[in-house]
Amino acid sequence: MPDGTLAAIDRLFDLVDHGVDHVERVLNRGKQTVERHRTRKQRSMEAPAPTSAPRKTSSGTASSSTALARKARFYIVEAITPSGITEFVVTDGGKARTACPSREIAEQILVALEKAS
Repeated sequence: MPDGTLAAIDRLFDLVDHGVDHVERVLNRGKQTVERHRTRKQRSMEAPAPTSAPRKTSSGTASSSTALARKARFYIVEAITPSGITEFVVTDGGKARTACPSREIAEQILVALEKAS
C-alpha cells in the first residue's frame, strides 16, 4: 500500500479513538460526580459535633444566642464549552463563579476561597 493510504487509515483510527475517548469521558462523568458527592457527604457527616459548653462573654455571663455564622460552600463543576473544550468552574451555586482551564488550578482556587470564608 502507498504511504498516503496508510496515513489516511492512521488518521481514521486516530479519529475513532478520539471519539471513543470523548464518549467514555462523557458517560463516566455522571458516575464520577455521584462518587464525589458521596465522599463529600460522608466527610461532612463524619465532622465532629461542636461542644455544648456555654461560652463566657466579657461580662462573665453565658451567651443566649445560638445562631451560627454560615460559611459559603464552594464546589467545582466540570463543564464543556460549545467549542468542545473542558473547563472547570469554581462556584457557590449562585452568581459567583470563575472558569479555570485545569482541575489543579480550580482546586487551588477552591482551597483559597474556603480558607477566606
